[in-house]
Amino acid sequence: MLSDKDIELLSLLYNKEAPMSIKDLSDYFSVSERSIRYYVNNLNYELKEHGISIIKKICTLQDRSYVEGFLQEKRPQLYSGDTKKKFMLYTLCFEGSINLSAVSRNLDISRSSAKSYMDDIRTTLTKYHLELLQEHKKGLVLTGSEENIRMLLLQLLMEYEKLPETQQKILIEILYHWRTDLAEEQIHNFLHVIQKELGFVLSDHSYSIMFYSCLIILARTAAQQTLLSCDNEYFLITCPEYKVIEANKELLKQDLNRYEAMQLSSLLIGSNYAQNSNLRENEWFEHDLLVSKIINLYSKYYQLNLNQDRTLYESLLTHLRPTMYRLLNHIPVSDMDYRLIQQQFPKEYEVMKQVLTELNFFTGEHQDQDETALLTLHFKAAINRCEKNNSKKKNILIICSHGYGTSRLLEQQLSDTYEVNVLDCIPYHYLKQYELLHQVDMIVTTINTLKYCNDLPILHVHPVLSSEDIQLLDEQLLVKRKKRVRMTAILEAVKKSCTIHDYAELKKNLSEALQDLLIRDDGRDQTLLDILPAENILLNYPAENWRDAIRTAGGLLVVNGYVDQRYQEQMLYSFENYGSYMIIDDGIAIPHAKNEGTVRKTGMTLLILKKPVEFINGKKLQVFFSFCSKDNIEHLDALVAVANLIKETDFRQCIKRFHNSLEIVQFIKTHTQESI
Repeated sequence: MLSDKDIELLSLLYNKEAPMSIKDLSDYFSVSERSIRYYVNNLNYELKEHGISIIKKICTLQDRSYVEGFLQEKRPQLYSGDTKKKFMLYTLCFEGSINLSAVSRNLDISRSSAKSYMDDIRTTLTKYHLELLQEHKKGLVLTGSEENIRMLLLQLLMEYEKLPETQQKILIEILYHWRTDLAEEQIHNFLHVIQKELGFVLSDHSYSIMFYSCLIILARTAAQQTLLSCDNEYFLITCPEYKVIEANKELLKQDLNRYEAMQLSSLLIGSNYAQNSNLRENEWFEHDLLVSKIINLYSKYYQLNLNQDRTLYESLLTHLRPTMYRLLNHIPVSDMDYRLIQQQFPKEYEVMKQVLTELNFFTGEHQDQDETALLTLHFKAAINRCEKNNSKKKNILIICSHGYGTSRLLEQQLSDTYEVNVLDCIPYHYLKQYELLHQVDMIVTTINTLKYCNDLPILHVHPVLSSEDIQLLDEQLLVKRKKRVRMTAILEAVKKSCTIHDYAELKKNLSEALQDLLIRDDGRDQTLLDILPAENILLNYPAENWRDAIRTAGGLLVVNGYVDQRYQEQMLYSFENYGSYMIIDDGIAIPHAKNEGTVRKTGMTLLILKKPVEFINGKKLQVFFSFCSKDNIEHLDALVAVANLIKETDFRQCIKRFHNSLEIVQFIKTHTQESI
């Protein structure tokens, strides 16, 4: 069976239309020359005499026409079970029905296997309140409310962007057939006009939602599947968003009823605007007055005058309208968890809560903590602008497409390690419209395709900084690293000289004075050893291959009660498809998977192999810090601690000297208690 890497190598040789040396291929795929020979051997076993010849370390295709047919031919026997299941789900949703006999032939599986896959698909459909009905000749037909069908279609289109390339290639024909004759260029033009007339710019995530929603509307209305009602109808028809969409909907080259326009308006109002330069006054909400009150009160309680910050004023005007709409319609904030903001900026968050409570901002019984956190970020940015010492630091702009949590983790690592000012974390989509670009000294990004921006230096790093990343940052930033100290060490020193009457007040004052120079190890956050106790550590394991290593590491999480059995398989799948992003240093990886109801509590295991094993990209791996996160937050400090342990200590050199898990625990204790 051929791997994705084998197919990629064959495609490269075919598209190059010229021989390539083993060294060139090794450099291109960032693997050893031995790995390239291994891939070639796999291909030749499948291609026989039509394969690749190696003469004096030069690889040449022996039969280009045969290879062309081979690459174009579907080979379902190479698909994984998960890929086959996705193929069936996408077929059902985008074609409206599925014939099990036909799909069994297409995927080269038995009918019983197809039925088994459909049972799993039914579980997915149930989450969207959708069902399957048997119809003569058609087979199984997708049924349910039009709103729920569209919701699932949107989810699948958003998911497709993040799938591995090999899965995308298999599903592309289904989506291509579905998207044929849909006016995609007109949609881009439509959204451009909408943003221009309303005076805002959508974030990458919001733009994707709007674009795919337009695609779905065009496809469903063309199939005579239209919306016949819309929530909040009387409110929406008074909104400028609805009026602009209604006035420009002919740009989509399809006749849409008013409910379709209302649906787009609702999505637009509920989205997070990245920037808005001309927010219009609306009778249902006194924006200017409220913004002035919020800034005035925040300045009073934080004891810092922010009343003259025009950027803060305009950003709040932009933010408040979609905020109020979300609150009125019980729409949660996407990609936001207040606990992360509360943990990173405790004072700023508490002041924000106090201000909003005093203004009776929330009409319900409970304060929406995610909305509070989102507003806190606006004020934290304003505070950073206001503080005098920020002007002495290099201004860093982070551009990251991995999601909010990853962006915050990267910001935390930079802020913890260097004397720099992180201006902002933005999506790539918003870079061209970013107004503070003239203040940026350097861009730090996880996006490898970003090569140029206004002659600014661009540093490419991993989401979790590796030792190579730190070396690069040391060379390019030319600023000193921070020396951080632990809260417990300060408290012990104070106790030797005087009596502490109010620990809480002392900790609060120390936190405000030292800010990110302080390591809070006094019980507020989970430390590395809280989630990596001795029983989670296994040394000198004789793994047969990387899969055996991942299963063993996942097995420790299962046995010790952190996850159920499904997480182990999810972690194996994630590492197989995204493993290159999980290798944070030479020989060291951090396997993990998304919590899909499979995590009982946050935890981490450490597996050290007797001998390194080779991953599919040719890299050797020996150390596996595998983890699971209950809420996508609890693990962040521990993950940063792992990164610091690797880059700041001789942990790798000590691996061979460790005899048991207790020695490793003692090593972590010793080194994480020292100033960083």
